[in-house]
Amino acid sequence: MQKNVKFLMAAALSTIAVDFVLPTERAEAATIASINFEGESLFGGSVLTSAFFSTGYLAEVGTGTVYGVHTVTNSVWSFPVGNGSVNSASATGWTSGNSYWEIEVPTATFRDIIVNFDQVSSSTGPRNWKFQYKVGSAGSYVDVGTYANLPNGNSGTISNPSWSSSVVNLANRYTFDLSAISAIEDVSGSNVFFRLLVDGTQQAGSNVTAFPTTGTNRIDNVLITATPVPEPMTAGLLTAAASAMLARRRGKA
Repeated sequence: MQKNVKFLMAAALSTIAVDFVLPTERAEAATIASINFEGESLFGGSVLTSAFFSTGYLAEVGTGTVYGVHTVTNSVWSFPVGNGSVNSASATGWTSGNSYWEIEVPTATFRDIIVNFDQVSSSTGPRNWKFQYKVGSAGSYVDVGTYANLPNGNSGTISNPSWSSSVVNLANRYTFDLSAISAIEDVSGSNVFFRLLVDGTQQAGSNVTAFPTTGTNRIDNVLITATPVPEPMTAGLLTAAASAMLARRRGKA
């Protein structure tokens, strides 16, 4: 009889512990920032001529900002049709190694971060890119990986549908799973920056190098998701439940 009581009590306490664990294990990805460039008027106009897109574009959902940085002072920043949406962000004036799109987001209370975005170049725009991150505005960028852009529309032997407001071209969608990078998880007091940096001089539509500054590149549908970090109270309740179960078992032994 005593064994049955101990078994039932342990089972009940185990159930309590499981009730606390399950919400954490089943936590679904949350949106840190979703940026679709549908409100281009927030820039103060649909076209900007400058080396910097420094005012940035704020996320429509969540918290985040997209910037652009060039060395070409007459770069043209505009908002043409997106990838399955009305608008995207586009620019001319690209140069290798120092021109980039930059995405800034807060990551406090988040882990297992995943960055998604759509990106395409004109046939004479930059083909090769590098994805990087840094923590805090004074931090140093760390390389994550490289990737290549297809040209927007068929170019030479490369077949790729042009972007339109009604159809999403998945060939121009990129995903970086950063869940293994603990340095950017649950960062308090500083934001995390992701950078899409031109890496090389090859044109997107051919093997020709030294792309002209008139070549364009555009981005759309920026989506940064992550798993919420459990609140300290949840962790404390789990510890308390486990401790209570052990204490009861020892007391009845």
